[in-house]
Amino acid sequence: LAIDSELAQNGYFGISSHWEGYLPNSAEEFRKAFERIKSHGVDGIITCHYDESIADSGTPIVTYGNERIMMDCVYPDKLTYAKEVVAYLHRNGHRKIGYMGFHSDIRKEAICVEMRNAGLEGLMENGYSAMRSILKMKKRPTAVIVHSDEMAMGAIRAAGEMRVKIPDDISLISYDNLRESAYLIPALTTFDQHYKLAAEYLVGILIARIRNPLLPMQKRSFKLSLVERESVRNLNPNRKRGVYK
Repeated sequence: LAIDSELAQNGYFGISSHWEGYLPNSAEEFRKAFERIKSHGVDGIITCHYDESIADSGTPIVTYGNERIMMDCVYPDKLTYAKEVVAYLHRNGHRKIGYMGFHSDIRKEAICVEMRNAGLEGLMENGYSAMRSILKMKKRPTAVIVHSDEMAMGAIRAAGEMRVKIPDDISLISYDNLRESAYLIPALTTFDQHYKLAAEYLVGILIARIRNPLLPMQKRSFKLSLVERESVRNLNPNRKRGVYK
């Protein structure tokens, strides 16, 4: 929606093509989606998937998500995020921290590095079932960093099923700041991806590439910001409850 709005403000309109990213043949499905878009004779393409084989497709392309080598890209600063999420939990008295997410995401290794630097104990797991495993541990983490708000919703459901209270028994901190995250019980503490800003950068870089194909590689990162709500408990003595936003 943010991309469509930004395109409209610049005299363009968007069409979309989707694929299932979790299937074994997801790479093939992406190529089909890509070719469907190209068949419409588009001026340029914005994609959240990186495939080096499309770099020489003859169509201007900008990718979203991570820093890339062969194509223009826009991406959140995940290394700074890793430092800030670990530091935030550390300030709130958490010393044993879990991570629920995808092993291939660069955030996982960045968070591992930050936890080692802070001398913290870490537990890395993946998926909804992993949250249930974490909750069954005799010495479970006091806080879990979750890959996305969507995954955090599943974690909250798992906790509810097992009569575990968030944040009284375990804290959750997430990543995305979807609109729904403010209305969960408890409201989710998360990092805002600033979709509107990302859309502005994506469209701006793509239009610049359309107008001047000889531009040097364009890379633009942006910082995420913490949105503090109710899902992280402060474990420090004489603690003060955070402000709901």
